[in-house]
Amino acid sequence: MEYGNEIINILKEKHFDPPIISHETTEGKTGVFCISDEHFNELIELPHNQYDFNIASRRLKKYVTEAKKYFNAQGVTDVLVARLGDSVNSTRRMDELLNQAANRAKSTLLAAFLIEQVIIELNQDYNISVLSVSGNESRFDMEHGHSEMLLTNNHDFTISEILKIMFRNTNVVFIEGNSDENVVNINGKNILFIHGDQVGKGDVEKKVQSIKGKYSSHGITLDYVVFGHIHASYISDMFARSGSLCGSNAYSDVTLQLASRASQIILLVNDSDIDGIKIDLQDTNNIVGYNVDEKLIAYNTKAARKVSEINSRYFVVGRI
Repeated sequence: MEYGNEIINILKEKHFDPPIISHETTEGKTGVFCISDEHFNELIELPHNQYDFNIASRRLKKYVTEAKKYFNAQGVTDVLVARLGDSVNSTRRMDELLNQAANRAKSTLLAAFLIEQVIIELNQDYNISVLSVSGNESRFDMEHGHSEMLLTNNHDFTISEILKIMFRNTNVVFIEGNSDENVVNINGKNILFIHGDQVGKGDVEKKVQSIKGKYSSHGITLDYVVFGHIHASYISDMFARSGSLCGSNAYSDVTLQLASRASQIILLVNDSDIDGIKIDLQDTNNIVGYNVDEKLIAYNTKAARKVSEINSRYFVVGRI
């Protein structure tokens, strides 16, 4: 109740009137802009990766800038923003609780405000549609069920609903579907969007083929599968896995023993081709990020830079 009430109070103070433009649609490739595994409220302070809301805002800005170069080169007029889940961590584990950059209500709103700015900037050049699925780390409860009731008890779903409120009087299209798996037909291609915990790691090709077989038994032929979850980008002929906005964290670095960088993927889709491109977002030197609401981060918010502000003659270089 406190979580919900704080979100409602903050939303009441906001006036949403995003400057959305309608563009003429032309035949050609449609862009898919994947936003996956942002973990916006996670504070990361590793020797090779730091992350907080301000770093996230710079990485998003870099992502939009680089994605536009590819979209414009291909004459894209329509872009699907595919939110693949894990936008905000829960506080189910002690590690997650200790590494919060802000509490969950503030983090949820900050996440929505950042994605709002991404949509507005993309809309300067393209018509925008938005698709969202729920991740595993952003759930409220310990149990990660796949019923619609449990899937909507999730920060990702909450952010999606906030975005709908923000853009309710615009022509931004929100694709309604299942919160777990969504098949979208883009230029004649059936593309499945999931978070990726259904695939996991190892034997990815076989697991994707199994998913395609399940849909085939229901009369749906999948041309491509898109997901995230593992924090490492991978683009292949039949599927694409987006990386993460946050990059390496303690879980991926130590538990999974995966070396990774912050990255996301875009797709270019027409009636004959599906092309995938990975965009590296690790370094954001000299990039001015999106606005991070100072009112929301004024209290109870940590930043990566604060962790390292220690006066000492000696310091630990860090583990690899």
